[in-house]
Amino acid sequence: MRLGSDVTLVGTGMMSALCLKAVELLAAQGVDADVLHMGSIKPLDDDLLRKSASRTGTVVTAENASVIGGLGSAVAESLGEAQPTVVLRIGVKDRYVTSGRIDELLAHHKMNPSDIAEAARQAMGVRDGNFRNVH
Repeated sequence: MRLGSDVTLVGTGMMSALCLKAVELLAAQGVDADVLHMGSIKPLDDDLLRKSASRTGTVVTAENASVIGGLGSAVAESLGEAQPTVVLRIGVKDRYVTSGRIDELLAHHKMNPSDIAEAARQAMGVRDGNFRNVH
């Protein structure tokens, strides 16, 4: 979807559009983000993912479902086996879900573009040796 050099944002479904919005926030801070859309989680496009991770050294996944057993897990497994890379996952953490409007749920689960951008900054910090406050 977009070629960048500082961090890779990997989305699926509606979250890919939110990744593109996060790119705008990151660009305002001088961060050049790569954005990948994964149309499926299985099979995962391992080659595309690994090429991007090789270029950026940092990956943030974004999905509007559980981060356990979903896109974030698939990305972590793929990269862990072939190319260890810092991976942070945006999505529903391991908890019971709540009901509400989509904007309320995105805010509650910290899945808005600003949250994706913050995770990207944190992941780049870890990559660069700064291990502070990673969620």
